[in-house]
Amino acid sequence: MKTQIDCNYGLVNRRAGRKNAELLIPHNKGVTAWDYPPYKPMGYCSVGDLILESKQEVPTGEDTAFLMYAAYNSKEPEFRVIKKIMKRRWFWVYNVNTWTDRGVYSMSDSKAIGRRKNNRTSVEQLEAMLIDGKELSWGGIRISQDGRTAFAPEGSYRLGEHTPESFAKDGLIIAIHGEEGADKMGEVAEKFRYGPAISGFDLRDALPRKSITALNGHHRIRVHADNWYDSDWFDEFGDFNPLEHYGYALGILDRAAPEELVKNCVSEKQNRLSWRQKLSIFVARIAGMGEY
Repeated sequence: MKTQIDCNYGLVNRRAGRKNAELLIPHNKGVTAWDYPPYKPMGYCSVGDLILESKQEVPTGEDTAFLMYAAYNSKEPEFRVIKKIMKRRWFWVYNVNTWTDRGVYSMSDSKAIGRRKNNRTSVEQLEAMLIDGKELSWGGIRISQDGRTAFAPEGSYRLGEHTPESFAKDGLIIAIHGEEGADKMGEVAEKFRYGPAISGFDLRDALPRKSITALNGHHRIRVHADNWYDSDWFDEFGDFNPLEHYGYALGILDRAAPEELVKNCVSEKQNRLSWRQKLSIFVARIAGMGEY
């Protein structure tokens, strides 16, 4: 086993003789272990189902923010693959958004239900989840006690283009990615040529509308909080979903990575692989993932 680590951003635990690895990502609650490589590109629900069938967890919006922070700061080949995905496809964020004329609710989708018919969570149920939570000192943003459900009232968020600073303080970004996750997303946004952007709905009627969440990033990072491509074959209008609407995701193996791996953390310079070793690892990863 060869461990390559960047203590500030993420640790890559490569398993000898195997295509897969673990990405150990520092988190505000510890270290999260992610399975690598990503699951093959499919609709939101299908990728989520594969993750759950593998006895892994689908990542929350907050988890994904810390993963993106690692990917856009680390030079390791596994993280470069994530950036490549972001340029060409969607990266699924397992949060379902419920849009209303008062604002938007965002709830972690731990079972990857998406907008399927069995997702009948009502506004009343979402409000009940927020009862024992907290309200931020600005914007009227409310977050549940477990951090998995949030509400961003109209006026606390702005659709369209942002600066990295306004992006990190946007109510919708906080609702999806959490307070610390939103700060990380703001730092990620600084890595792009153009400012970040948010896609969503501006509802003027009282009927709630559900959507899923996805990220992509070529010249700017964009949060698609109005995505509806959770099916592999057809969208909500019965139109065929082309392959470019498919996305990737990684599953979470463990939320408490072994402490010895963190304690034995060494700098990249102290534990540097040769360029030939790095190249062989990179080629093996790509061969196992197929084309983007």
